[in-house]
Amino acid sequence: MVITYLIIISLFNLTNSFKSLIKMTSTNINKQFNWEKQWYPIAVEEYTDKKKSQKLSFLGNDILIWYDGIKWCTFEDKCPHRGVPLSEGRVEKTNELLCAYHAWKFNGEGKCTSIPQSRTKEKEYTLINSINSCVKSYPTQVDQGLIWVWGEKNIPGSNTTFEAYLKSPKLIEEVYDHKYDGTYSTPIQWVFRDIPYGWDMFMENTLDPSHAPVSHHGIMGNRYKDSTYIELTKLKNKLENDGFKYKVKNTIFNSDDSYTILDFRPPCLNKVVTENLDGSKTVLALYATPTKPGHCRFFILQLIIKPKNSKKAKGVGFFSIRMPTWLLHILSNLFLHQDLVFLHHQERMLNSDSQYAFGNFDKKFNLSSNIKSYSKNYFIPNDDDKIISFFRNWIDTKAGGGPKWSKQSQINGLPKRLETNELFDVYETHTKNCIVCQDALRNFKIIKNISLLISVSSILFIKNASYSLLSTLIFSCIFFLSNKIIEMFYKYHFSHQNND
Repeated sequence: MVITYLIIISLFNLTNSFKSLIKMTSTNINKQFNWEKQWYPIAVEEYTDKKKSQKLSFLGNDILIWYDGIKWCTFEDKCPHRGVPLSEGRVEKTNELLCAYHAWKFNGEGKCTSIPQSRTKEKEYTLINSINSCVKSYPTQVDQGLIWVWGEKNIPGSNTTFEAYLKSPKLIEEVYDHKYDGTYSTPIQWVFRDIPYGWDMFMENTLDPSHAPVSHHGIMGNRYKDSTYIELTKLKNKLENDGFKYKVKNTIFNSDDSYTILDFRPPCLNKVVTENLDGSKTVLALYATPTKPGHCRFFILQLIIKPKNSKKAKGVGFFSIRMPTWLLHILSNLFLHQDLVFLHHQERMLNSDSQYAFGNFDKKFNLSSNIKSYSKNYFIPNDDDKIISFFRNWIDTKAGGGPKWSKQSQINGLPKRLETNELFDVYETHTKNCIVCQDALRNFKIIKNISLLISVSSILFIKNASYSLLSTLIFSCIFFLSNKIIEMFYKYHFSHQNND
């Protein structure tokens, strides 16, 4: 009887806890967007090294992700012992994370498993079972090929993990809905990059269709012929805290039997869908995660869907062609750097001219995401500018101005304005964190060295002049081409002045 009573009481308490979480979540949705209680993509699983930890910035915090042999884990990048970065440590064969300073070890839940400096095994047992020896962690999951991190730290005794898994990440229907199986004209290949401008600048840019034929001249149109009027119509949304949608109609982007939808789903997705009457469509998934002030990490996926008996939908330039992942990654810089050169400088000038900055800073910094601070700097009179104004107003009035930046990121302040040469770095912002590109880079270095060796050997050892010349020319070309490809893994320069 007593056991039955205890079970009933436990179920009652669990039900009340569940109801309070639902109520809390509902309240947040109805009042204001909560940046911490969201899922954000932080890495592409296929491209991330499981043998090493990876240091990242996330909502202004230093974090690391690593694989414990079963699942991906996200930790605060700070050892509880003496505060050194755990990202400098090692993933051991025991599937534990070892701090390289004093060899403390941690499992995937953040629990300390070894303190070798302990006087006795009994003392060590006591220490590793202390809450103080645990690493602070974040709920983490994998979906549609991305590693997702919850925006709030897991504090012992809190409902953070339970609350996180009550909510789903902002996923792409065309990826998880099985009715689209077998309809892709292109494989699922993600492109990701760390970029030196903020989440707000990325989203603003992707919500602006009128820049495409001008900024992306030669890839998405012609700056002289295709810069025309664009008709934008705002569509109804159930809850504005869930974002907004606009319908785009323009002769450049759409034929008579198609239309485009810009579907902004906070905190991280702008889904651009061009759909034809025959059922074929192009889906451009544009994700961005705020990493720190003036920076974000984006993830881009293009899907071209072609059902039976339909024509192939139009993709973005040559990116609709099937190609190896490493080639897609380095060629994407041709497209990405066309915007990069604008958005970085635009943001830095906006910060300095108006004290406007995305995110919440302490009052002493005199920075604000107020829409008036933004608008007074620009002349935005056209219909296609309205979506930008609406987006900035959404940040200010519906989303609290952006996430609350960590104390450390506020101390560091707004980042400096980079020189053009620094802007176009590819290695630090992508290659070093992508195992696919690292492997390709390693292979091309081998090809380069071998082709050089064969070219020299052809001159020295092939006696027939014609054969010697032919061999030297062929392998010299391979050397030259390999060297050019290698350069693109490190840096790609772009100039609009030279883009005729």
